[in-house]
Amino acid sequence: MNNNVNVILPKDGAILSVPGDTSNEALQKLAEQLNSIWPDRKFLMVAGDVKSVSEAEMNQAGWFKRDDK
Repeated sequence: MNNNVNVILPKDGAILSVPGDTSNEALQKLAEQLNSIWPDRKFLMVAGDVKSVSEAEMNQAGWFKRDDK
């Protein structure tokens, strides 16, 4: 992970956008560390641009993805 991690922390959870080339192993380690800090918080981790997350994935995580038309 050569770039910074961008974090948005809304009241009901967090979306973490990490660089697109982040390995699954690094994502797993990050998830474990975040769970140790906030065991009751749900996180949606996105490797790459958060805009690439589908509406179904956002809805499943409890988020609403607005159409930018």
